Amino acid sequence: MQILLYPRTDPLLKELNLTKEEIQSIAAFLKAATATKYRMNRPESLPR
Repeated sequence: MQILLYPRTDPLLKELNLTKEEIQSIAAFLKAATATKYRMNRPESLPR
């Protein structure tokens, strides 16, 4: 039995052949979707 030292790629995955502009658009979207910051001040203490 041979042990592989690297992961196998699923045969269903296919190369997308994206242009540079498409890659930049996807990167901008992901940054916008995850860039939300917590805008409320955190409470000094928790209510009892």
